[in-house]
Amino acid sequence: MHRLLILASLAPLCACTSSEPSDLVLAIEDCPELIASGDVEASDAQSRGLERLNCHRLAAGLDLAGFLPLLNDGAQAHADYLDATGENGHHQAQPDHPLFTGANATARAAFQGFDLDASDYALSEVVAAQTGGAEPAASVDHWIHSVYHRAPLLAPELDGVGFGSAGDYDVMTMLWPWSAPEGLWVARWPADGATGVPSSFDSDRETPDPVLDLGVVGYPITLGVAAPDAGSGTNPHQLAVDEGATWLEGPSGRVPLRILEPSTDETLLRTVALVPEEELEAGASYRVRVVAQAGDQPIDELWSFETAE
Repeated sequence: MHRLLILASLAPLCACTSSEPSDLVLAIEDCPELIASGDVEASDAQSRGLERLNCHRLAAGLDLAGFLPLLNDGAQAHADYLDATGENGHHQAQPDHPLFTGANATARAAFQGFDLDASDYALSEVVAAQTGGAEPAASVDHWIHSVYHRAPLLAPELDGVGFGSAGDYDVMTMLWPWSAPEGLWVARWPADGATGVPSSFDSDRETPDPVLDLGVVGYPITLGVAAPDAGSGTNPHQLAVDEGATWLEGPSGRVPLRILEPSTDETLLRTVALVPEEELEAGASYRVRVVAQAGDQPIDELWSFETAE
Protein backbone atom coordinates (compact mmCIF):
# COMPACT_ATOMS: atom_id res chain seq x y z
CA MET A 1 0.00 0.00 0.00
CA HIS A 2 1.18 3.47 -0.85
CA ARG A 3 -0.49 6.21 1.18
CA LEU A 4 0.02 9.85 0.21
CA LEU A 5 -0.65 13.01 2.15
CA ILE A 6 -0.13 16.63 1.26
CA LEU A 7 0.03 19.87 3.18
CA ALA A 8 -0.41 22.97 1.08
CA SER A 9 0.49 26.38 2.40
CA LEU A 10 -2.97 26.90 3.84
CA ALA A 11 -4.74 23.69 4.76
CA PRO A 12 -3.89 19.99 5.26
CA LEU A 13 -5.16 17.37 2.85
CA CYS A 14 -5.19 13.63 3.00
CA ALA A 15 -4.49 11.76 -0.16
CA CYS A 16 -4.83 8.52 -2.00
CA THR A 17 -3.95 4.90 -1.44
CA SER A 18 -2.67 2.38 -3.94
CA SER A 19 -1.94 -1.30 -3.56
CA GLU A 20 -0.18 -1.36 -6.92
CA PRO A 21 2.41 1.44 -7.13
CA SER A 22 3.71 0.00 -10.38
CA ASP A 23 0.36 0.47 -12.14
CA LEU A 24 1.05 4.19 -12.58
CA VAL A 25 2.65 4.56 -15.97
CA LEU A 26 5.00 7.45 -16.59
CA ALA A 27 3.83 9.98 -19.16
CA ILE A 28 7.37 10.56 -20.37
CA GLU A 29 10.01 8.23 -21.73
CA ASP A 30 13.79 8.11 -21.67
CA CYS A 31 14.12 10.42 -18.69
CA PRO A 32 17.69 11.74 -18.64
CA GLU A 33 19.86 11.39 -15.58
CA LEU A 34 19.86 14.79 -13.93
CA ILE A 35 22.45 16.00 -11.49
CA ALA A 36 21.04 16.79 -8.05
CA SER A 37 22.33 20.14 -6.87
CA GLY A 38 22.33 22.49 -3.92
CA ASP A 39 23.33 20.16 -1.08
CA VAL A 40 26.66 18.35 -1.22
CA GLU A 41 25.63 16.27 1.79
CA ALA A 42 22.38 15.00 0.26
CA SER A 43 21.82 11.26 0.59
CA ASP A 44 21.39 8.93 -2.36
CA ALA A 45 17.66 8.67 -1.60
CA GLN A 46 17.27 12.44 -1.49
CA SER A 47 19.16 12.77 -4.77
CA ARG A 48 16.96 10.14 -6.45
CA GLY A 49 13.87 12.06 -5.38
CA LEU A 50 15.19 15.33 -6.80
CA GLU A 51 16.25 13.69 -10.05
CA ARG A 52 12.78 12.20 -10.48
CA LEU A 53 11.10 15.51 -9.72
CA ASN A 54 13.32 17.26 -12.24
CA CYS A 55 12.55 14.61 -14.83
CA HIS A 56 8.89 15.62 -14.70
CA ARG A 57 9.66 19.33 -14.50
CA LEU A 58 11.91 19.09 -17.56
CA ALA A 59 9.11 17.38 -19.50
CA ALA A 60 6.76 20.21 -18.50
CA GLY A 61 9.22 22.81 -19.79
CA LEU A 62 10.01 24.15 -16.32
CA ASP A 63 13.27 25.15 -14.69
CA LEU A 64 14.94 22.41 -12.69
CA ALA A 65 14.66 22.49 -8.91
CA GLY A 66 17.57 22.32 -6.50
CA PHE A 67 17.99 21.41 -2.87
CA LEU A 68 17.84 23.81 0.02
CA PRO A 69 19.92 22.03 2.68
CA LEU A 70 17.75 23.25 5.57
CA LEU A 71 14.64 21.89 3.86
CA ASN A 72 16.43 18.59 3.35
CA ASP A 73 17.24 18.58 7.06
CA GLY A 74 13.66 19.39 8.01
CA ALA A 75 12.11 16.78 5.71
CA GLN A 76 14.53 14.13 6.93
CA ALA A 77 13.80 15.00 10.57
CA HIS A 78 10.08 14.63 9.96
CA ALA A 79 10.56 11.28 8.21
CA ASP A 80 12.67 10.09 11.16
CA TYR A 81 9.96 11.21 13.59
CA LEU A 82 7.20 9.44 11.65
CA ASP A 83 9.24 6.26 11.46
CA ALA A 84 9.96 6.34 15.19
CA THR A 85 6.40 7.12 16.32
CA GLY A 86 4.29 5.37 13.70
CA GLU A 87 2.33 8.56 13.12
CA ASN A 88 1.41 9.32 9.53
CA GLY A 89 0.88 12.86 8.33
CA HIS A 90 2.07 16.42 8.68
CA HIS A 91 1.44 17.00 12.37
CA GLN A 92 3.90 15.92 15.04
CA ALA A 93 1.69 15.17 18.03
CA GLN A 94 4.32 14.32 20.68
CA PRO A 95 6.27 17.47 21.68
CA ASP A 96 8.11 15.49 24.39
CA HIS A 97 9.47 12.96 21.88
CA PRO A 98 13.24 13.29 21.38
CA LEU A 99 12.77 13.54 17.59
CA PHE A 100 10.07 16.23 17.77
CA THR A 101 11.06 19.25 15.62
CA GLY A 102 7.76 21.12 15.22
CA ALA A 103 4.03 20.65 14.97
CA ASN A 104 3.89 21.59 11.28
CA ALA A 105 6.13 22.01 8.25
CA THR A 106 6.75 25.73 8.83
CA ALA A 107 7.71 25.13 12.45
CA ARG A 108 10.00 22.29 11.46
CA ALA A 109 11.74 24.48 8.90
CA ALA A 110 12.20 27.16 11.57
CA PHE A 111 13.64 24.54 13.92
CA GLN A 112 16.36 23.93 11.31
CA GLY A 113 17.07 27.67 11.10
CA PHE A 114 14.98 28.43 8.01
CA ASP A 115 13.25 31.83 8.26
CA LEU A 116 10.12 31.88 6.06
CA ASP A 117 8.67 35.17 4.89
CA ALA A 118 5.05 34.06 4.45
CA SER A 119 4.12 37.28 2.68
CA ASP A 120 6.41 36.40 -0.24
CA TYR A 121 6.76 32.62 -0.11
CA ALA A 122 4.67 29.52 0.48
CA LEU A 123 5.89 26.24 1.93
CA SER A 124 4.23 23.01 0.82
CA GLU A 125 4.79 19.52 2.16
CA VAL A 126 3.79 16.10 0.84
CA VAL A 127 4.12 12.84 2.74
CA ALA A 128 3.96 9.24 1.55
CA ALA A 129 3.81 6.05 3.58
CA GLN A 130 4.28 2.77 1.76
CA THR A 131 4.63 -0.76 2.98
CA GLY A 132 7.80 -2.26 1.62
CA GLY A 133 9.98 0.73 2.35
CA ALA A 134 10.30 4.37 1.41
CA GLU A 135 11.54 5.37 -2.02
CA PRO A 136 11.22 9.07 -2.85
CA ALA A 137 11.46 8.59 -6.62
CA ALA A 138 8.44 6.23 -6.52
CA SER A 139 6.53 8.69 -4.35
CA VAL A 140 7.20 11.49 -6.84
CA ASP A 141 5.70 9.30 -9.57
CA HIS A 142 2.57 8.75 -7.49
CA TRP A 143 2.15 12.44 -6.69
CA ILE A 144 2.50 13.46 -10.34
CA HIS A 145 -0.42 11.19 -11.32
CA SER A 146 -2.95 12.88 -9.04
CA VAL A 147 -4.76 16.23 -8.98
CA TYR A 148 -4.01 18.07 -5.74
CA HIS A 149 -0.66 16.38 -5.13
CA ARG A 150 0.64 17.22 -8.57
CA ALA A 151 0.17 20.96 -8.18
CA PRO A 152 3.10 21.85 -5.88
CA LEU A 153 5.52 19.60 -7.78
CA LEU A 154 4.82 21.56 -10.94
CA ALA A 155 4.83 25.03 -9.41
CA PRO A 156 6.26 27.09 -12.28
CA GLU A 157 8.87 28.42 -9.89
CA LEU A 158 10.47 26.43 -7.08
CA ASP A 159 13.11 28.18 -5.00
CA GLY A 160 14.16 24.92 -3.42
CA VAL A 161 13.05 21.52 -2.20
CA GLY A 162 13.94 19.02 0.48
CA PHE A 163 13.45 15.26 0.75
CA GLY A 164 13.48 12.89 3.69
CA SER A 165 13.11 9.11 3.86
CA ALA A 166 12.98 6.73 6.81
CA GLY A 167 11.38 3.32 7.20
CA ASP A 168 8.17 3.44 5.17
CA TYR A 169 7.96 7.23 4.99
CA ASP A 170 8.88 9.77 2.31
CA VAL A 171 8.60 13.50 2.96
CA MET A 172 9.04 16.30 0.42
CA THR A 173 9.03 20.02 1.22
CA MET A 174 8.86 22.73 -1.46
CA LEU A 175 9.39 26.50 -1.27
CA TRP A 176 7.78 28.65 -3.95
CA PRO A 177 7.13 32.38 -4.33
CA TRP A 178 3.61 33.76 -4.53
CA SER A 179 4.59 36.02 -7.47
CA ALA A 180 6.67 35.42 -10.59
CA PRO A 181 9.42 38.00 -11.14
CA GLU A 182 8.15 38.97 -14.56
CA GLY A 183 5.69 37.78 -17.17
CA LEU A 184 3.37 34.79 -17.07
CA TRP A 185 4.67 31.26 -16.36
CA VAL A 186 2.58 28.14 -17.02
CA ALA A 187 3.08 24.43 -16.36
CA ARG A 188 1.06 22.04 -18.56
CA TRP A 189 0.47 18.42 -17.60
CA PRO A 190 0.48 16.04 -19.35
CA ALA A 191 3.33 17.80 -21.04
CA ASP A 192 2.93 18.91 -24.64
CA GLY A 193 3.73 15.93 -26.86
CA ALA A 194 3.71 13.44 -23.98
CA THR A 195 3.12 9.80 -24.86
CA GLY A 196 2.14 6.84 -22.70
CA VAL A 197 -0.31 8.94 -20.68
CA PRO A 198 -2.67 6.82 -18.54
CA SER A 199 -6.26 6.70 -19.76
CA SER A 200 -7.89 6.76 -16.34
CA PHE A 201 -7.66 8.04 -12.79
CA ASP A 202 -9.52 6.67 -9.76
CA SER A 203 -10.62 9.83 -8.00
CA ASP A 204 -11.68 7.85 -4.93
CA ARG A 205 -7.99 7.19 -4.25
CA GLU A 206 -7.33 10.86 -3.56
CA THR A 207 -8.58 12.64 -0.47
CA PRO A 208 -10.14 15.13 -0.71
CA ASP A 209 -11.74 13.49 -3.72
CA PRO A 210 -11.58 16.05 -6.55
CA VAL A 211 -14.88 14.76 -8.02
CA LEU A 212 -16.92 13.31 -5.17
CA ASP A 213 -19.77 11.89 -7.24
CA LEU A 214 -17.51 10.07 -9.70
CA GLY A 215 -15.12 7.17 -9.28
CA VAL A 216 -12.88 6.19 -12.18
CA VAL A 217 -12.54 9.11 -14.57
CA GLY A 218 -10.15 10.18 -17.31
CA TYR A 219 -6.59 11.18 -16.57
CA PRO A 220 -6.58 14.69 -15.04
CA ILE A 221 -5.10 17.59 -16.99
CA THR A 222 -3.66 20.57 -15.12
CA LEU A 223 -2.32 24.02 -15.86
CA GLY A 224 -0.22 25.63 -13.15
CA VAL A 225 0.20 29.39 -13.25
CA ALA A 226 2.56 32.01 -11.85
CA ALA A 227 2.32 35.72 -12.64
CA PRO A 228 3.63 39.01 -11.23
CA ASP A 229 1.98 40.88 -8.37
CA ALA A 230 0.14 37.91 -6.91
CA GLY A 231 -1.48 38.08 -3.52
CA SER A 232 -1.61 35.26 -1.03
CA GLY A 233 -4.72 33.39 0.04
CA THR A 234 -6.64 30.66 -1.74
CA ASN A 235 -6.64 32.29 -5.22
CA PRO A 236 -3.54 34.47 -5.30
CA HIS A 237 -3.65 35.09 -9.07
CA GLN A 238 -7.43 35.61 -9.26
CA LEU A 239 -7.60 32.77 -11.75
CA ALA A 240 -10.85 32.58 -13.71
CA VAL A 241 -11.49 29.97 -16.43
CA ASP A 242 -13.54 30.61 -19.56
CA GLU A 243 -15.41 27.31 -19.46
CA GLY A 244 -17.05 27.86 -22.84
CA ALA A 245 -13.66 28.13 -24.57
CA THR A 246 -11.87 25.41 -22.55
CA TRP A 247 -12.07 21.88 -23.91
CA LEU A 248 -10.53 18.44 -24.39
CA GLU A 249 -10.92 16.76 -27.77
CA GLY A 250 -10.14 13.18 -28.79
CA PRO A 251 -10.95 10.73 -31.57
CA SER A 252 -14.65 10.76 -30.64
CA GLY A 253 -14.92 14.52 -30.31
CA ARG A 254 -15.21 16.73 -27.22
CA VAL A 255 -14.89 15.01 -23.84
CA PRO A 256 -17.24 16.01 -20.98
CA LEU A 257 -15.17 17.74 -18.29
CA ARG A 258 -15.28 18.82 -14.69
CA ILE A 259 -13.35 22.09 -14.55
CA LEU A 260 -11.80 22.84 -11.15
CA GLU A 261 -10.28 26.23 -10.34
CA PRO A 262 -9.09 28.07 -7.21
CA SER A 263 -12.13 30.35 -7.04
CA THR A 264 -14.30 27.33 -6.18
CA ASP A 265 -11.66 24.86 -4.93
CA GLU A 266 -9.21 26.50 -2.51
CA THR A 267 -6.99 23.42 -2.52
CA LEU A 268 -5.72 24.22 -6.03
CA LEU A 269 -4.22 27.67 -5.21
CA ARG A 270 -2.55 28.41 -8.57
CA THR A 271 -3.73 25.48 -10.68
CA VAL A 272 -6.61 24.79 -13.06
CA ALA A 273 -7.63 21.13 -13.34
CA LEU A 274 -9.67 19.49 -16.09
CA VAL A 275 -11.07 16.12 -15.02
CA PRO A 276 -12.60 14.08 -17.86
CA GLU A 277 -15.88 12.53 -16.71
CA GLU A 278 -15.10 9.33 -18.60
CA GLU A 279 -12.00 7.26 -19.22
CA LEU A 280 -9.93 8.34 -22.20
CA GLU A 281 -9.46 6.04 -25.18
CA ALA A 282 -6.29 3.95 -25.18
CA GLY A 283 -3.65 4.66 -27.80
CA ALA A 284 -5.35 7.88 -28.85
CA SER A 285 -4.31 11.46 -29.53
CA TYR A 286 -5.91 14.29 -27.58
CA ARG A 287 -5.83 18.07 -27.83
CA VAL A 288 -6.58 20.35 -24.92
CA ARG A 289 -7.22 24.07 -24.73
CA VAL A 290 -7.38 26.16 -21.56
CA VAL A 291 -8.58 29.75 -21.79
CA ALA A 292 -8.43 31.74 -18.57
CA GLN A 293 -7.45 34.98 -16.93
CA ALA A 294 -4.85 35.49 -14.17
CA GLY A 295 -5.52 38.99 -12.92
CA ASP A 296 -4.94 41.13 -16.01
CA GLN A 297 -2.89 38.38 -17.72
CA PRO A 298 -4.76 36.47 -20.47
CA ILE A 299 -4.11 32.73 -20.77
CA ASP A 300 -4.78 30.71 -23.93
CA GLU A 301 -2.89 27.41 -23.97
CA LEU A 302 -3.31 24.71 -26.63
CA TRP A 303 -1.37 21.45 -26.54
CA SER A 304 -1.62 17.71 -27.24
CA PHE A 305 -0.69 14.31 -25.82
CA GLU A 306 -1.18 10.59 -26.51
CA THR A 307 -2.55 7.93 -24.20
CA ALA A 308 -0.88 4.57 -23.65
CA GLU A 309 -1.91 1.56 -25.72
